[in-house]
Amino acid sequence: MWSSLANFVGSFDTDWVICGDFNEVRDESERKNCDFVDRRARWFNEFINTSKLIEVPMGGKRFTRICDNGIIFGKLDRFLVSEKFWDTWGELSVLALERKLSDHCPIVLRDAAIDFGPKPTKVFNEWLELEGSNKIISDCWNQPHHGLWLDCRFRNKLKSVKIALKKWSQKKIGNIDNEVEVLAKKVAEWERMAEVRQLNDAERDEWLNTRRMWIEKDKTRCSMAKQKSRVKWVMDGDENTKFFHSTLRRRYSKRNIRGLIINGVWNEDPIDIKHAVFNHYVSLFKRQGMRRLKITDGCNQNLTNCISREQAAVLE
Repeated sequence: MWSSLANFVGSFDTDWVICGDFNEVRDESERKNCDFVDRRARWFNEFINTSKLIEVPMGGKRFTRICDNGIIFGKLDRFLVSEKFWDTWGELSVLALERKLSDHCPIVLRDAAIDFGPKPTKVFNEWLELEGSNKIISDCWNQPHHGLWLDCRFRNKLKSVKIALKKWSQKKIGNIDNEVEVLAKKVAEWERMAEVRQLNDAERDEWLNTRRMWIEKDKTRCSMAKQKSRVKWVMDGDENTKFFHSTLRRRYSKRNIRGLIINGVWNEDPIDIKHAVFNHYVSLFKRQGMRRLKITDGCNQNLTNCISREQAAVLE
């Protein structure tokens, strides 16, 4: 059945959204208190990979089917979409709702982005090779920054470098996609012109210079997309920018936090999510009031090889 369905999906070059109760799981973690058949899961995963489908990440609940006896759980319902559909809608997520009469939870496919505020500074390798980047960084870093605490001054230094790099990059390569497109059209025009008549030395130099600029800017654009997507391309020299952008969008969508279950309720408010994450790590690093073990604890003072309390205090 999976092979027939994969052949059917592959025979059409279109957007696909396949959803519903598949009655299969992809790995053992998607079942609870019931048998897991590795062979059936492998067939299901092969169908998804062969059809080039992507599973949309689900929030709200871990399982979508709960048996009436309250013992057997499984994630049987899901949304599978094609790469084309995923690229068109980059902020996809699935929410599992509360069930009532059915033993399955309703699931909803949504396109909604959650804004968590400013993102951390990103520095691309290509920036460091462009003229003027080192000067921008050193000038901002050497400027005096005021603050009561040293860590506040350090933070202000990083913030000033971030703002300066952002302005410089927008001016330098902010419009790189349009520049690459314009240069590519100019190169094509020169080549068509060279086919019908002989170019003089000045025209040939301009043609070759335009081609050199086009290749360099396109290489910069592809390198930045490659670094964003964090994918090592298999073949050296193959610059598939579309592939990198597609991989980047999928990675962002899969790893983005769509919401958290806070006090038993699914919450998508960025402020509440930040507070919940902060409080979680505060509880992990909070001192529990345990008495710290001393070096002299449990030592027999009559032993000749036991250090004195003064020596123990120095070591501690």
